[in-house]
Amino acid sequence: MTKDLEQQRVYRHLQSAEQFARMRGARAKGFSGVQRLVRGLLLDELTRYRLAGRYPQNRDFRNHSAPYFVDEDGTRCAVAHLLEVGGRPDLVQKIAARRNHARVRELADEPELVQFLADAGLTLEEAARIQPKYCWYPSDCVCSARAESVVEATVLTRAGLMLTARIDAVFGESPRAQVGDELALNDTAKVGEQVWIAIRPTDASSEAYILPFRLSSDSVACKHSEAILAQEHSLPKDVAYRAVSSPSKEACESVLTDYSIGWTHPQCDAGCGCRFGPAGDPALPAIGSVAIAVALLRRRRQRALSAPKRRTRTNAGS
Repeated sequence: MTKDLEQQRVYRHLQSAEQFARMRGARAKGFSGVQRLVRGLLLDELTRYRLAGRYPQNRDFRNHSAPYFVDEDGTRCAVAHLLEVGGRPDLVQKIAARRNHARVRELADEPELVQFLADAGLTLEEAARIQPKYCWYPSDCVCSARAESVVEATVLTRAGLMLTARIDAVFGESPRAQVGDELALNDTAKVGEQVWIAIRPTDASSEAYILPFRLSSDSVACKHSEAILAQEHSLPKDVAYRAVSSPSKEACESVLTDYSIGWTHPQCDAGCGCRFGPAGDPALPAIGSVAIAVALLRRRRQRALSAPKRRTRTNAGS
């Protein structure tokens, strides 16, 4: 698909998602006055984003399309744009660093995103509808991750987004990770859960993060991606490690293809198919809604002040 055709496709999709949200909002009950204000302001921002026509570009995945939270030029997707103008550029950077190619429905386990949407009077279904449909390969889930080495660990403690995990096994060589060590990181997981943690070079934006895998005794499968949860798309741990630690996406895909040709068969979104977790904390929206409203109104004022002033005619001449 050419760039112009893809741009038209995304434009039409965003227009449809916006119309759906506006019609639904007109009939919705239970929103506070501030939430209704924020919801309207965010949908106005979605209109501005759509009309500007500057959407993320796919330069990494050949032969198939893929979502980008933020592309290499810094262009935000629609949902990332709404987060940023709503006062959460930090959350945009966090998601882009760890899960840049995830679908919105896969981000339903990001508590800060869920809370933001609750504060804004938007549902996860509406946010998922904003993201255009894509076709993808099962390998995307694995090959969007990069790691110097990988450790298998058990989560010991959790305080907000701060976790402590005990390292049970190490894949690859890492002087910073030894069996029995405890590792502190900023991520989401349940106490007692076994996870795979990617250890990245020390100059990376995030040195360690939890890979989106479900673990069994001898294999892994990708979380949330329905296309890969089937048994035939699970991976032995040694194969998964070789894929994740490959020097490039192409090398990673080659590892997976050598294991099973099924990893190269494209899957396509049939619709939202959303199975979301709980909404945000109902005790917080009053405070969070005001914060988003302030950020949005401040952004509007900044745009108004930076807009070129129109020249006016005087009686003395033009």
